[in-house]
Amino acid sequence: MSTAKTPAAGRAIRIVYCGPSEGGKTTNLEALSRMLPSHSLHKLLQLATETQRTLYFDLLSLQLAIDADTMLRMELFTVPGQSFYLNARRRVLREADGIVFVADSRRHRLDANIEALAEVAAAIEDAGRDVEDVPAVLQLNKCDEDNAIPHAELMRLLGCDGEPFVEAIASDGKGVVETLRLISRQVLAPRRQFEPTF
Repeated sequence: MSTAKTPAAGRAIRIVYCGPSEGGKTTNLEALSRMLPSHSLHKLLQLATETQRTLYFDLLSLQLAIDADTMLRMELFTVPGQSFYLNARRRVLREADGIVFVADSRRHRLDANIEALAEVAAAIEDAGRDVEDVPAVLQLNKCDEDNAIPHAELMRLLGCDGEPFVEAIASDGKGVVETLRLISRQVLAPRRQFEPTF
């Protein structure tokens, strides 16, 4: 992942949260909108169905101070997890500067995680990009559940041994900011030394 291209100057950096349906993608953005300093945020934009599941996407924009003279805009997107929205997912993933894969740690969701991870890889490859060139972090959400798979086993089952990850309980805000910090460092490292202040 060290070969990631630096995002083009002058445009927002796009971080896409993806993963299986009802895994906690929207919950991450909702928690961030509550937890981060208000001066760094724009309002969370959500397009959802009447059942509150993501219909097309959620968007949270952040303003980050890189140094005394430079502000950077970062856009955090979620993409819908339902199989019906495969094309929508691929459109949003096509230009992602970084990806957070929100895995559902519950054992009965393992197949859904594996399928969603394969779709992410396929979307990146279909856009003519190398998966290894896109900065990515795994968030192992719902790790407090009784039937949660231990993190080392889950990473192995997903084929992601050695990849960066954060254990999280997004509904409680745990691990949410840490996940954003980790992916931000990876995306911005080629640009300059950067340590997020959130």
